[in-house]
Amino acid sequence: MESPVEEKSKELIEEALKEASQKNKWLFWVSLTTTFMAILAALVGLNSETLCFSNYFK
Repeated sequence: MESPVEEKSKELIEEALKEASQKNKWLFWVSLTTTFMAILAALVGLNSETLCFSNYFK
C-alpha cells in the first residue's frame, strides 16, 4: 500500500508529464506552421521577382 505522499507525488508527476506533452505538441505545430509560411513567402517572393524581371526582357 502506498502512502498518501507517494500517491500525491505520482499524480503530480503524471500531470506534469501530460502538460509537457501538450506543450511539445503545440510547439511542433507552431514550428511546422511557421516553416510552411516561410516557404510560401519565399515562393511568392521568387514568383513576383520572376514576373518583375520578365517584363524587362520582353
